[in-house]
Amino acid sequence: MKQAFARPRRFLAALGWAIGVIVTPVAVQAAPLTIDGTFSLSGSALQKPGLLVKTAPVSGPISLDLADGASSTFALFQVWTREKFVLNDDLVPQSLMVDFDFSSLGLGGTAAGTTVGEAGAVQQGRLTWGEPLRIALQGTFAGELLVSLSDTVFNTGTSGLKPKKKFGGTSYATFTYNATPVAATPLPASVVLLASGMMVLFGLGYVRRRSQKSIAAAAA
Repeated sequence: MKQAFARPRRFLAALGWAIGVIVTPVAVQAAPLTIDGTFSLSGSALQKPGLLVKTAPVSGPISLDLADGASSTFALFQVWTREKFVLNDDLVPQSLMVDFDFSSLGLGGTAAGTTVGEAGAVQQGRLTWGEPLRIALQGTFAGELLVSLSDTVFNTGTSGLKPKKKFGGTSYATFTYNATPVAATPLPASVVLLASGMMVLFGLGYVRRRSQKSIAAAAA
């Protein structure tokens, strides 16, 4: 008798668990983001007046694959000056910008920084960046691409600058991909209703059979 009651209970429990799995949203892991593109530099720091600087790319074209929450850091470009001393006009900050063009995303953006000469017993040039570049992503790779550039000093010398490329500095780029969580699409409501209906029909059928057996037993 106990075994007879156990079978429908097991079935109902299993069916209830299946319905719970159907209607419960499950987070979908984002696919890796492919980043292919190029960059160029511009700004008043590349011409006089002010501390005249030179730049040269280190990494070449950008090509990355980033999983959700992952970061990649690499040397982006070198910066240096050929000037021998920091003069008065070199103390005025000048703009230096990195313009990114990500062909794989159809998006781009600009990171803005400044260069300035620092005078004194120790002279050097300094490159400082502002806020990280934030690029909003839509569609399959919805989320945000964050690009941070590192500050650097260059051509540090005593009583003057060391005016050669080998005494320059390097600015590094850190790319970080943060995907927007996406929930799996639950099965249509018709499937859930069908499963629920099966539970109800099974329960009613079981009750009816038990009632018929009870009546037959009483009649006997």
